[in-house]
Amino acid sequence: HVRVSFSSRINNRALSLFDVVHSDVWGPSRIPSIPGYQYYVTFIDDFSRCTWIFLMKDRSELFNTFKSFCSEISTQFGKTIHILRSDNAKQYFSDRFNSFMHSKGIVHQSSCPHTPQQNGVAERKHRHIVDTAHTLLLNANVPLKFWGDAVVPAGYLINQCHPLC
Repeated sequence: HVRVSFSSRINNRALSLFDVVHSDVWGPSRIPSIPGYQYYVTFIDDFSRCTWIFLMKDRSELFNTFKSFCSEISTQFGKTIHILRSDNAKQYFSDRFNSFMHSKGIVHQSSCPHTPQQNGVAERKHRHIVDTAHTLLLNANVPLKFWGDAVVPAGYLINQCHPLC
């Protein structure tokens, strides 16, 4: 079986805030955080590359987390998400999730199974977040069980590198 390479497209970004939001769930962590978090979900605005990180104890929390994120975007920015891009995780395809997106006019674009390259923005962001959080923990000489306390500040620090955040 031969895999076809993926083309790298240049300047394929959204034209304004929240036109496209990339999302992916990271986890489960090998080491649960102190409050018991094992996952986090990222929401990345394609235009600005600003990233929001939410800790979760279970993947089943994704729907309520996404609803809260949409509410935050509406309240803070007066915007709605037009397209949600995610991988093929089943939590993005629940009836409640689909019904909510339909009610808000959000189009869901998902990657093909077993092709993380198609969700590259979120996958690369995970790598950056995990590396930054790990660096914060190591430099502070803090045990890995505090990873949950490091990923959110890691996201904040990464956002400071983007002029539109």
